[in-house]
Amino acid sequence: MKSITLTFLLTAATLSVQSQQADDYAVTVRGDTLRGKVTLLSFEKIDQVQVKNDKKTTLTALQIRAVKFNGNIYRPVTYDSKLRFMKVLRDGYLSVLAYQTTPTNSSYDGILLMKADGAMMENPRLAFRRAMPEFLKDPVLADSIEAGLLTRNDLMHVVDQYNHHIRVNTMARMREQVTVAKANENVMSLIGKIGGAHV
Repeated sequence: MKSITLTFLLTAATLSVQSQQADDYAVTVRGDTLRGKVTLLSFEKIDQVQVKNDKKTTLTALQIRAVKFNGNIYRPVTYDSKLRFMKVLRDGYLSVLAYQTTPTNSSYDGILLMKADGAMMENPRLAFRRAMPEFLKDPVLADSIEAGLLTRNDLMHVVDQYNHHIRVNTMARMREQVTVAKANENVMSLIGKIGGAHV
């Protein structure tokens, strides 16, 4: 009986690992998806990813758009003159990324905040109250941070609120642009009618 139970557990563990590996993939900058066993390789200047399926393929971070590995998404990011695969903790206009502080470090203990416009800042642990409002340039969040209502322990909440503000403002601008475009179209139509009446 113990033998059957042990065999069952080993089979279940093997299937779980195989299932996890089947979900792993790398997306190239050309849009191709390579599925298989993924291994992230850290180097001094440019990280690499290795994908094993029927064959082994190794690509540099320059050739990769995103990697899914062990249930996490990684993106190549240039930071501190190095191109690293960083784990995406939050994605949006403002993303929170975790990175290895050294190539030999296996844990992702560095935290980087990166905006879609390329602006970035390390997680300001001690200077949170001063640095975050300057980086975000969001008056509502700045007031809450400076008043101590939002602290460094609320980083993910701050990022979520910031991204929400960006989405709301973007949607408002898009509606405004559509309204202006429709008004311009109506004016041009009216000018056409007036011009046609005098001919």
